[in-house]
Amino acid sequence: MPRFRDLLGREVLVFDGAMGTMLQAAGLPPGGCPELWNLERPEVVLEVHRAYVEAGAAVIETNTFGGNRVKLGHYGLGGQVRQINEAAARLAREAAGERALVAGSLGPTGLFVEPLGELTFREAYDCFAEQAEALAAGGVDLLIIETMADLGEIRAAVLAAKERTGLPVIAQMTFTESGRTFTGTDPTTAALVLSSLGADVVGANCSLGPRELVRVVAEMAALGRVPVSVLPNAGLPRLVGDRTVFPMEPEEFASWGPRLVAAGAAIVGGCCGTTPEYIRLLRGAVAGLRPAAPPADPPGRLTAVASRTRSLFFFEENLPVVIGERLNPTGRKKLAADIAAGDFVLVRQEARAQAAAGAHLLDVNVGVPGIDEAEAMRRAVLAVQEAADLPLCVDSSTPAALEAGLEAFIGKALVNSASGERERLERVLPLARRYGAALVVLALDDEGIPPTAEGRLRVAERVLREAEAAGFPRQDLLVDCLCLAVGADQAAARETLAALRLVKERLGLRTVLGLSNISFGMPNRRLLNATFLAMALEAGLDAVILNPLDPALADTLRAARVLLGRDRDAREYVAAMREHEASPPSPPAPRPEQPAGAA
Repeated sequence: MPRFRDLLGREVLVFDGAMGTMLQAAGLPPGGCPELWNLERPEVVLEVHRAYVEAGAAVIETNTFGGNRVKLGHYGLGGQVRQINEAAARLAREAAGERALVAGSLGPTGLFVEPLGELTFREAYDCFAEQAEALAAGGVDLLIIETMADLGEIRAAVLAAKERTGLPVIAQMTFTESGRTFTGTDPTTAALVLSSLGADVVGANCSLGPRELVRVVAEMAALGRVPVSVLPNAGLPRLVGDRTVFPMEPEEFASWGPRLVAAGAAIVGGCCGTTPEYIRLLRGAVAGLRPAAPPADPPGRLTAVASRTRSLFFFEENLPVVIGERLNPTGRKKLAADIAAGDFVLVRQEARAQAAAGAHLLDVNVGVPGIDEAEAMRRAVLAVQEAADLPLCVDSSTPAALEAGLEAFIGKALVNSASGERERLERVLPLARRYGAALVVLALDDEGIPPTAEGRLRVAERVLREAEAAGFPRQDLLVDCLCLAVGADQAAARETLAALRLVKERLGLRTVLGLSNISFGMPNRRLLNATFLAMALEAGLDAVILNPLDPALADTLRAARVLLGRDRDAREYVAAMREHEASPPSPPAPRPEQPAGAA
């Protein structure tokens, strides 16, 4: 048989259908453990696999959907993970012969990963690593992670499967009729996060029938990053008495195959309620079809970040991206004390306030002297996710703290930052790549900050070469051209602006600046910050780290968007100005770290 990656894109691959449905028909009692039959009734499992191969399935899945230590533990079988999964892989391998490939099936634990539940990222990772290694030892050709509702859990599963086996990985989530997972993740965000983590295929299975999954497939395929798979149920399930019934007949189910392929599916198959007859007809319905070509200019080529429930693409009309700077304890005693005490009350308040003020991302920095920064970063990231549904910028000079934040964040983060310094780049770049994060690179090297724009461009060029050589996506690299205090050197602003233009024109990379550095030590800093922001946006600035609660900066951003043609018909600007006129002057609101009424 050709290898799985070689088959992708050449033809529509047909997977098998339900295992549980078939085992129940063969006598598996209600509440029984399907995976135990790999040991106790191997002849039945083998016969199910053979029936799907005879039906024309090009890939069959192992009987291991609940084969992790948590699920098996419900049956007192938590210590037999390796034995059960290896046996399952061998059975599927025997049935497949040279006629089909074998996919090792990994399903959810039934627990939620922090912050939705108490399962830590590393506990989830270890659980899936154990199962993936056993399936690989049994001889599977690839791994399929399926029926996942929690983006946090599937992140851990994808990393464990890839890192512990090196096998191709399909990552599938299960969606409700709302078009989102039970925990709120939409198809585009799922596809973005999972492909960024290195999944070879992303997709959907279970919960819904083929009719409802056409839209999900289309949204995932539109991202244009990796092939898409879809394994629907035999229609929307109904409860009849004490039985779950799947109403769609095999002929109708198969008729949706070409429509799923037209929507962008490269892999089709069946989930609950489907049998070899469904797969036989599906195979005939898609015979001769080729997967649709990816979009000519897909959003998957753009710089993008995501939270659990939303994605942010650096489309021109979305720029500039505003990164809230206020989750940083430098010079802020109350916030530093909140972080050091492990309370994170003010951290949550700041997160909510910046989100309400219009920030697109939140920068999270916990650099308080004398604390365990890695643990503080982990807890801060969890706290911020509870307070605000925004992508995060994980900000630290300590790689251990960066990794702790990346583990805890459920989405595609931005890492702040690496630089052209050899040691730092070598430590931070692999972290960003592992967790599928975008990366800010400071335009400085081991000799310090180049004084000229050309010097900063050379640093960016070298970093780009090294990043791409390491397999890091070009679109996920952002360059910080560095704001220096204009009070110390009046040429500093001009060189930064020139560097912005050079990086955009010669490298085509996205740019970012920490705005407030420009005015350090000067009077009326707000005026300098707002003026320089407008100049930097015209020079090509794409993202800016600033205080979103500053009304002068907010107004500058609105005005600049109009003048740069990013606010269509000036609607945002006009609406904001009318709101200003309609609102009478009011006393300043209390700062988020200061309770109302406090002195």
